[in-house]
Amino acid sequence: MKWLTAGVLPLLIFLIGLFPAQGWSYPVLSATPAWTPTPPPEPSPTPTAESLNPSPNSRPFPGPKEDPFRSPDRPMTEATDLGEQATAPYRYFLFSIGAQAPVGQFNYAAGVAVALDGSVYVADYHNCRIQHFSATGTFLNAWGSCGSEEGKFSHPGDIAVASDGTVYVADSGNHRIQRFSATGAFLGKWGSPGSGDGQFSYPYGVAVASDGTVYVADSGNSRIQRFSATGAFLGKWGSPGSGDGQFNWPDDVAVAPDGTVYVADSGNSRIQRFSATGAFLGKWGSPGSGDGQFSYPYGVAVAPDGTVYVADTWNHRIQRFSAAGAFLGKWGSPGSGDGQFE
Repeated sequence: MKWLTAGVLPLLIFLIGLFPAQGWSYPVLSATPAWTPTPPPEPSPTPTAESLNPSPNSRPFPGPKEDPFRSPDRPMTEATDLGEQATAPYRYFLFSIGAQAPVGQFNYAAGVAVALDGSVYVADYHNCRIQHFSATGTFLNAWGSCGSEEGKFSHPGDIAVASDGTVYVADSGNHRIQRFSATGAFLGKWGSPGSGDGQFSYPYGVAVASDGTVYVADSGNSRIQRFSATGAFLGKWGSPGSGDGQFNWPDDVAVAPDGTVYVADSGNSRIQRFSATGAFLGKWGSPGSGDGQFSYPYGVAVAPDGTVYVADTWNHRIQRFSAAGAFLGKWGSPGSGDGQFE
């Protein structure tokens, strides 16, 4: 193995230095020319109403839960999803031949969940894995790699933990939900590409109610689906649009202690509120940067006291609301400093 250390490894390091870490592809030998993704556009500092409230059947812009190395005119498809990982930045190439990303580091942390014991689970999106930490950030465990087999992932977009410790992962690129023990042992899965009951089109959000019911934000199908703890289909609601109970790419879902379901209706720049079975209860939000307004909210969570927290993504802030949507506060600004967000 000395030849690898003395000869090939320095060459790999040199070649890697020729390519920036984001936005460009490492060349991969194949029968067809490698596609070089276009870097995603930066959001406008003053979004227009048209850009923030587009037609119900289209996404307004590529968001952070989409692959940032994919061109906006090349939407993710099942056929190209895993294949294009090979032509993404060099880190995919290195990992594919056996190396692993360092634990405790992330390549877009798409989802986070806290278990009853206080430990934290993170959906490490581009590294195709789940990482598990103590409440103070000490690394505990990790599992998963890129693929479609049991226990592997294609862009895990969200994660939820049930009261019994069962971990649910929205395996977005594989159009399914996977279920694991608290330490990562595979327990089961359900879902396939499509629009039928129990099928998904890029499910980007998952939540578990106190009774074990699992809610999935079936983003590409503009609906919420409801399942038993083991994946039996229970119900659904939603359709593309901007009316009450309709969605424009819902990216996240959360369940309050009383069973109320909150949906981050991202493309419509609002939060919608439903009963446990999908009856419409209310909504709030509109495109903008004022208090109670949103610019593509990607995440929603509910505290034990019923307070609702929203990740107001392109306004680079967190907003806080009462259970019924009354504005309570906000924090954050663009940047990478403490308390800032990108």
